[in-house]
Amino acid sequence: MDKKFSFLVLMCMFFLNACISPDDNVFIDTGIKATLPETIDAYLNTNLSSDEPGVSILVRKNGELIYKNVKGLANKSNRTLISHETGFRLASISKPL
Repeated sequence: MDKKFSFLVLMCMFFLNACISPDDNVFIDTGIKATLPETIDAYLNTNLSSDEPGVSILVRKNGELIYKNVKGLANKSNRTLISHETGFRLASISKPL
């Protein structure tokens, strides 16, 4: 009887522990203090060269400009660089065909 009761208590503790939500604000300090602009620039420099089709990035938070940058070519055939005023054709790709 004592083993059954111990097992029952152990199982109850196990299942009750599963009902507790983990702390959503757990942060791991990696020692790296890179800002968003530094992180984006490092990614662009690593993964995109200036002589291939590129990107224009603008990041705002609460109406405040956080990051703005362009890199790459707008037109590869005549080697036109992307500028902050370059227009892009956009289309919705989230709708099923």
